[in-house]
Order: sequence, then structure tokens, then C-alpha cells
Amino acid sequence: MRLAQQVSLDLIWPPEGVPGFVYFGDGGALISTGISGGFVSVELRMVRGEPDLDLHSWEDIDEGDLRTKAGGIRLSAGMAFENWIPGGREGLTPSGPELHRVRVSASGRSSNYDLVVDGDGPVESYSIDIWPARSSSAPIVHKHSSGR
Repeated sequence: MRLAQQVSLDLIWPPEGVPGFVYFGDGGALISTGISGGFVSVELRMVRGEPDLDLHSWEDIDEGDLRTKAGGIRLSAGMAFENWIPGGREGLTPSGPELHRVRVSASGRSSNYDLVVDGDGPVESYSIDIWPARSSSAPIVHKHSSGR
């Protein structure tokens, strides 16, 4: 799953030793799911300011900066760069350079690790919060309890 505008190669093959399951890079972020293929549920929220941190409902929580360059933020999956947000043709944010903070919370990443899961329902859950940032901050791993 990608939260991206333009994804560079360093996001497709993140360097060894990067903590967490979200890789923040130039123009995008790569979210590493536990499954190799199948359905996941994603709740994405654009908020005005930093939301409360919910450490109880999620197994893993990563946070970092995402700077847009020309277009708005879009959500894509797999190797396709098409926008998966219904009605979000132009992206979630205004076009043009802008700094955002992104928090990704996840559950279920270890239950079917590296498997292709055929079925009708999602096997992993993700919540993505995006808000405007005034200045850059280092990425943070708030919680990592899934083991993946």
C-alpha cells in the first residue's frame, strides 16, 4: 500500500535497518503489509491537527512527514500507482508543495504473514491520519507489538 505522489526507488526497496513498517521518503510513503496478497481495510482521515494517539486499539503505529511536490496525496496499492480513493481523482490535499504529518496504525500484520489470502473480507486493518505540519520532524515508531 502506498501513500504517494511520486514514489522513488528508495521507497520500493527500503534500506535495511529502517525501524517500523512505514518508510517515509522523497515524495511518498510505503506501508509494508503483513500479507503478500489479499484484502486489507483502510480508514483514511484528513484532520486539521494532530489526533489523539490510541495505543490500545492498534498493534503497530508509525508516524512521519510527507511533503507533496506538485499534486495532492493519493492512496495506491500494489505496483499500480492509480488512486484508490473513491471520488479522489485530484488527491486528498491541494496541489502544490506542502508538508503533512502522517500517522499509520495497523492490526493483523502478523496473522497471515507473507501469505496470499483469498477471501471476501480484509485480514488486516489500517488507519491513516494526515494533518498539515508546520515544520519537519523525525519519524517515530509509537508502538511495535506485532513482531513484523
